[in-house]
Amino acid sequence: MSERFSDAQIRTRFRRDYYAKLGSLIAPEFAALLYDHVTARCEGVSGSGSKLAGLEDVAEGYADPSMEHLLRGVLPCVEILTGLELSPTYSFFRLYRRGGILPPHQDREACEIGVSVHLGQSGNHPWPLWVKGPNGQSAVDLGPGEALIYRGIECQHWREALAEDQYAQIFLHYVDKNGPYREWRFDKRASLGIGDPTPAQ
Repeated sequence: MSERFSDAQIRTRFRRDYYAKLGSLIAPEFAALLYDHVTARCEGVSGSGSKLAGLEDVAEGYADPSMEHLLRGVLPCVEILTGLELSPTYSFFRLYRRGGILPPHQDREACEIGVSVHLGQSGNHPWPLWVKGPNGQSAVDLGPGEALIYRGIECQHWREALAEDQYAQIFLHYVDKNGPYREWRFDKRASLGIGDPTPAQ
């Protein structure tokens, strides 16, 4: 069963630790639909050429229309939970395959506020997302529809090797409308929904 946190609890944890787990961001049934969408889009795709080193065991997609719709749709909720006025930058889905990893890294300017949403996986083995903030690090397990919200530029985050056949997630990124990265609105595209042939996560 999904954990339940009040908006105030999440906001306090986010301000203190620079990250917080959301008990649920989207319904598990909706997450399952998006999982099916991602797996269908990635069928037969291998080695996506991500700019992050060591990610041969993934397939991924930048600015998928369904994910861009979600990026805009959850914006009011993300603003409430962060206490910030935000602009969306871009969405990015990734399907990890057995042995895939996410090397420790911090994000680029367009990812000031990141939301990582678990969509689904091939089995039930937990695959935590590790995140390190100013008060230490945590291994965060997410169920379908659950999410981690974090300051992507300031928090190092990573995953160790995947033991399941596959695992899908969506990254939703935002910047503070009044902050130093506000120029990255829409990831410097004319609008949401426009693809970038060379995305960098």
